[in-house]
Amino acid sequence: MVLSVLLRFIYPPPSNQFVTAMSVISLVSLGNAGIMELKGKHMQYSKLWNFGVDQKIPADKKAKVSSKTGMIIAYTPAFLASVTSFVLVPVGDFRFDLLRSAITIHFFKRIFEVLFVHKFSGWMDTEAATAVSLSYFINSATTIYSHHLIQGLPEPQTDLKHCFVLDGKELCN
Repeated sequence: MVLSVLLRFIYPPPSNQFVTAMSVISLVSLGNAGIMELKGKHMQYSKLWNFGVDQKIPADKKAKVSSKTGMIIAYTPAFLASVTSFVLVPVGDFRFDLLRSAITIHFFKRIFEVLFVHKFSGWMDTEAATAVSLSYFINSATTIYSHHLIQGLPEPQTDLKHCFVLDGKELCN
């Protein structure tokens, strides 16, 4: 029952072992990160990370980069993955092009904001910057790849592309 309702809005996942494995890895790692946050072991990613921190390694012993550099490290690989998708698959269907354009614009906007809008004064743990970067990269690349695999399949009964086009400003934020 639930599956039949969901399939009206979403494609069935492609039967690809890589996409399945990456989906499981992402689900487990993001679930673990959420549980750690609830337990008070924060990733030390935001400027508010000092709140209630219980550190095993003293802050002065951890490898750090400036917050600006950390954010560039976090966003650039996902941006490059989305740009690369246009080189590797220059022509796609409308839904595929819309998806990878949205991901590209999203990360370009983030990088632009880091470089020209926000002022940073703090530091970011290199470990946190790397973890966030890897998460963004893997999720972006896997999303683009899975949508590449489903090109040509019949579209879901309820077409939500127009909702995205109308509200894309929120999704690209």
